[in-house]
Amino acid sequence: MKEVNILFTSIGNKVYLTKYFKRAYEKLGVTGKMVATGIDELTPGIYTADIHYLVPRLNDSNFLPRILEICKKESINILQPTSDDDVEFFAEHKSEFENLEVKILAPNFETASICRDKLKFFNKLSELGIPTIKTWISLNDEIVYPCIVKPARGKAAVGVMTVNSREELEKINLDGMIIQEKIVGTEYTIDYFADLNGEVLGIVPRIRMVVSEGESKVGRTHNEPRIIELCKKLGASLKLIGQNTIQLFVNSSGIYILENNMRFGGGSPLGMEAGLKSPEFILKIALGEKPEADFNFTDNLLMIRYSENVFMDYDQIAHL
Repeated sequence: MKEVNILFTSIGNKVYLTKYFKRAYEKLGVTGKMVATGIDELTPGIYTADIHYLVPRLNDSNFLPRILEICKKESINILQPTSDDDVEFFAEHKSEFENLEVKILAPNFETASICRDKLKFFNKLSELGIPTIKTWISLNDEIVYPCIVKPARGKAAVGVMTVNSREELEKINLDGMIIQEKIVGTEYTIDYFADLNGEVLGIVPRIRMVVSEGESKVGRTHNEPRIIELCKKLGASLKLIGQNTIQLFVNSSGIYILENNMRFGGGSPLGMEAGLKSPEFILKIALGEKPEADFNFTDNLLMIRYSENVFMDYDQIAHL
C-alpha cells in the first residue's frame, strides 16, 4: 500500500482542505496521515487533521526548528503551506528539508518574493508584457480617480481603500502602500496547479460573484479560453509551483491580471469540486509519480459558501 504523510502549515480556517484530501487518499488507494499546524488552540482547521501541533509564529526563531522536528517525527513526505507568508518562508528554506526528503510545494524564492509584493508583481508583469493593472508608489498626474490604495504586501483586503480625489490621496501616508487604477469589470479567480517543475496540470477560472473581506463567497466556474491561455503564460514565465490563485479583471478593453496568491484560496473548493485534481496531483507528486495534466472541469458550476462549526470536548483544547 502506498503511503503519503502531508503537513499543512498555518491551516487557519481552511477546514475544507482535509475533506478534499481524504477523498484523494481514498480514490488513489493511498494511506498516510494529514498533519496540520497553527499558532492558536482555537484554530478550527487543525482539528480536522489526523494530528495537529501548535507552533510559534513565523517570525519566531523557533518556528523553523519546530517544523523540522515535526517533519522528522511524523515522517512527512510533502509540505503544503497554506498562507502567502508561509510560501515565501519555505521557498527560502527548501534546502533545510532536502535531507529529510520532504518536498515543498513552493516556487523558488525569487518568484515567491515577486508574488508576495504587489509592486514587484506589477513590475515583473510589465517587463514580461503581460497585461496588468497600472500601479504607482507615489502621487502623480497619471492617476485617475477613483483609485485603490492598498499595502504592497497586504492580504485578505486588509488596509484596502478607495480614494476618490487627489485631495484625499494627499492625506494618506503611502509608506509601504501602492496606488492602483480602479478597474470596472468582471472579477475572476483562477485556480492554477503546477508540478514541482512548473509544468501546469490544471486550471479552473471562476467568477467572483460576491466577495467579502477579500474572499469569494459566491462564485461560478466559467470556461474562458483567453483567460486560461493568459494564465498559462503567466505560470510558465514565473515558473509557478503547486496551488495558486490568480486574480484578474475582464472588461471590454481586455484582461488585466491583478495578483497571484501562492496557496489554496477561500473559494478553492469550487475549483476542486468542478474537477481540478489538486489533492490527487499532490499525493502523486509526493509518491514521486508524474501526474497527467487534466484541464477538464464542469463549466457554470455555482458555489455559495457558508460558515461551518467544529465541535469537540472542551478538554481537547490546550490551556486557554
